[in-house]
Amino acid sequence: MRRGIRKLTVALAVTLGMAVPFLPGHMSRAAQTPPDPVRSVADPIARRYIVVFKDKAMSPRSVKGESARIVRAHGGEVWHTYGSVLKGYAARMTAAQARRAAADPRVSYVEQDAVAHGSATQSNPPSWGLDRVDQRDLPLDKSYTYAGTASNVTAYVVDSGIRTSHSQFQERASVGVDEVGDGKNGQDCFGHGTHVAGTIGGKDHGVAKGVKLVSVRVLNCDDSASTSGIIAAADWITAHAVKPAVVNMSINGSANSSEDTAIKNSIASGITWVVSSGNSNANACNNSPGSIGPAIVVNNADSADRRRSDSNYGPCTDLFAPGTGIVSSWYTSDTATQTKTGTSQAAPHVTGAAALYLSKHPTASPADVQSALVGNATADKITGAGSGSPNRLLYTGGLGGSTGGGSVVFSDDFESHKGWTVNASGTDTATAGVWDRGNPDRTTSASSGQIKQLGTTVSGVGALSTGSAAGASDGANDLDGGVTSIRSGAITLPAGGALTLDLSYNVANGKNSGIDDYLRVKVVDGSTATTVFTRTGSAAEVPGAWQTAAADLSAFAGKSIRLSVEAADAGAASLFEAQVDDVSITSG
Repeated sequence: MRRGIRKLTVALAVTLGMAVPFLPGHMSRAAQTPPDPVRSVADPIARRYIVVFKDKAMSPRSVKGESARIVRAHGGEVWHTYGSVLKGYAARMTAAQARRAAADPRVSYVEQDAVAHGSATQSNPPSWGLDRVDQRDLPLDKSYTYAGTASNVTAYVVDSGIRTSHSQFQERASVGVDEVGDGKNGQDCFGHGTHVAGTIGGKDHGVAKGVKLVSVRVLNCDDSASTSGIIAAADWITAHAVKPAVVNMSINGSANSSEDTAIKNSIASGITWVVSSGNSNANACNNSPGSIGPAIVVNNADSADRRRSDSNYGPCTDLFAPGTGIVSSWYTSDTATQTKTGTSQAAPHVTGAAALYLSKHPTASPADVQSALVGNATADKITGAGSGSPNRLLYTGGLGGSTGGGSVVFSDDFESHKGWTVNASGTDTATAGVWDRGNPDRTTSASSGQIKQLGTTVSGVGALSTGSAAGASDGANDLDGGVTSIRSGAITLPAGGALTLDLSYNVANGKNSGIDDYLRVKVVDGSTATTVFTRTGSAAEVPGAWQTAAADLSAFAGKSIRLSVEAADAGAASLFEAQVDDVSITSG
């Protein structure tokens, strides 16, 4: 997008036969009238302004043309154009040029551009956030239970960038757009964005462990962003978002109507925004984006369920989440971690929770997501919540499982042995690549270059794989010769109510595979086995990727069952790999 803006500036200069910045060639009739006031902000950027047009129905192309005409008439240098969340542009201008632009009859208003900053403030206390959000009450139970990973959801991280190669992101992180323009191309040189992304979707630190993460960079290497850059980010997200989608913005600045309007319009387009309330021990209604009603505005709670002393508060906020002493990924290496504190760390817990909800309700509106998270939160736990603050603490139970919420009946992340038996029936025929639990090696097809068996897990280091160890060549140590199965121990299901099975899985194959090859999950009830999930191979090359699946087990309520996970290379010999992780059954 930055490249497109530069092209616009150059094209204007060529057309007019003059150098940038532009000087007015003549005074328009509107510019000779007493100038309308330019809106001021608390922390302005010198000679930078945002111009918003009156016509809200303009196409992006028309916005560029109108921007050029107004700059030609009144002066300035275009920095961004906005065609989605606002109709207007950002420009470098003198104060006099800004006043003339504000007086133009085509312009609704002109506002000073402003500085914004990330909200993290300090380091080093132990992390505890995931442990807290999955339970109603203290003390912590030293576990984080979840029923899904939100692999069908995309989270856009408006921040300092993301170290996309970090091992926590399992090749799920990518660069969307960089609005800083310093050549970093969405990569993180400050750390804030990588830390936030890890809390949203890191495999160990994240609330939603399978969510896709997209870097939308607005903070520079010194923790500064501009209002114009944030609006450009909102504009890009609104035009390009892959839904279901959620946005995290852990950046706060002085109140700014242009920024607020842009984010509100993005939300109105169907994209959920989660934002930090800020770290000033002040009413969040007085900052941007803390005052935005349709956004989910998050305050910082500590491990004793108290409002952190510097956390903002007030009636414009929605709920609290863990934000004090949070361990997450860091930007200095692919394995680095860091401990940080702030509403910046609280907001991504809620963003991860929103992703879990959207994974099961992909058509939910932002208002639906906001209502679900606030309604699901635990009431009256926060001490010293602050004047006007809703006393609600984030709770993720049921958000990523069955649509009605509920409790976990069974879960296994395959970090330890929990009674699964390979070839329990004694009828398996596979000669290689039988199921085992362990830390899988990554395998890459020499013929296609595609990754087949993922060397990452959804959580922790363990998963079920059809042969965890990599072979020396294509087809070595993948599944061969027929069927391999692994069966759980007995699971007693409660009587009555809905029951949902959730799991993460990977199925990858070479182009010599087909529908005879498969991954299946069965429910074994006595001597009867019922298939509840199937994923087949394909004649086309399919790369490895963690995905999620769910199945309704309500028909088995009140029974003692076992789960059987089966994979087969059942047709002609082919390259076929399967993996399973994070299996759970929830009731309610």
